[in-house]
Amino acid sequence: MVGSTLGPLLAGLLPGLMLALPLMAPPAPAIPASPEGRWGDGRLLQPLPFSQSHREPLQRARYALIIPPDSLPPSSGQAGAALRVVLPPRFDGRLLPGAVRLCRIVTRPQAETTHCTVDLAARVEAAGPRQLRVVPLQPLAPRQQLGLVLLLFNPSLDGLYPLRLWSDPAGTYVGTWLIPIEADGD
Repeated sequence: MVGSTLGPLLAGLLPGLMLALPLMAPPAPAIPASPEGRWGDGRLLQPLPFSQSHREPLQRARYALIIPPDSLPPSSGQAGAALRVVLPPRFDGRLLPGAVRLCRIVTRPQAETTHCTVDLAARVEAAGPRQLRVVPLQPLAPRQQLGLVLLLFNPSLDGLYPLRLWSDPAGTYVGTWLIPIEADGD
């Protein structure tokens, strides 16, 4: 007898439960306070160009991370401004000590080469466990193509690794280098 009265009771509650389900959905995740989980100011991903000597896991590689002209905010050229490169948490590559330089960079697409023309004086420091902070010791001239040249050992796993560039002290998102690591090296 209990089973016969439970059926109509559940049938009467079911439409009300269906209406309440959208209200009971979990809230959307909040945007993290750290720059690791956002692209910046709600804007879309800004891919930045780069060159990479080796794509295989654990290989020693030279990265030329290119910062195109006019991609940095005007405040970046002032004294005390800095560039911050944020590495993803799963990037277990090993950065070689003293192997980061800031320079004016030239690319030759026909020859697929990238090289520094002038080294710029800069102080490189760790800004956290997965961050590099590059402080130019002289103001950066506007409308020049810059580059960060890094020597490192690639991460141990295949994948696409986003290295994000921010301009400090304002914390303005500049762009992202999407670095591929592939076991077959293609």
